[in-house]
Amino acid sequence: MIMKRDGSWVVELIHPLKHNGKEVAEVTLRPPTYDIRIRWARSDGIPSVLQLLAELTKQPERLLRLLVYPDVDRVMLALFGVLPDDIAGPIRAGQSPKPLETPEDELELIEPPGIVSDQSDDRFPLAEPTAKKFPEGGPVFKAGPPQPKPTTEGSGFAVDPDQGMVSVNKVA
Repeated sequence: MIMKRDGSWVVELIHPLKHNGKEVAEVTLRPPTYDIRIRWARSDGIPSVLQLLAELTKQPERLLRLLVYPDVDRVMLALFGVLPDDIAGPIRAGQSPKPLETPEDELELIEPPGIVSDQSDDRFPLAEPTAKKFPEGGPVFKAGPPQPKPTTEGSGFAVDPDQGMVSVNKVA
C-alpha cells in the first residue's frame, strides 16, 4: 500500500481483477472532493458505501464486489485513510446511514468491449479506399520478351523475370 503526496492511496492487489479484458492489479483511492461529501450527505447518487468507494476509485461497484480477502481489508483500510472523520467514523462503527452495497437492480452493468471487425474499425481511419474485387479469375499477366540483365549498375542482382517464368493464369 502506498500513500502518495497528493493524498491518494494505491493498493496493489494480491488477487488482480479482470475488467474489459485487462488486468486490474492495483486500486487507487483519491481523496473525496467537497462535491462527493455533499452528495454523500444528501444521498444524491451515492446510495451505499461501495458506491462511495467506486466514486473514489473510478471503478464500477460490480468490479469492486469481486475483491477477495485480504484485498478487501487493505482497500477498506485505504478508504478509511482518505475519508474525513465525519464519514469514516460511522462506517467504521457499523452505524452508517447507508447500506454497504447498492441493490442489485440499481447497479450499472459492466459490458465487455464489443468485438470490432478489423475492416471497419473507427479507431483507424482508412488510408486508401477499399480494395476492388476483380471478376472471377482476375487479370491475365503475360511475360514479355526477356530483357538484358544489368551488370554495371545497381547491386548486381537481376530483378527481371527469367525466361523460364510463365504466366500462371490460363487464357481462354
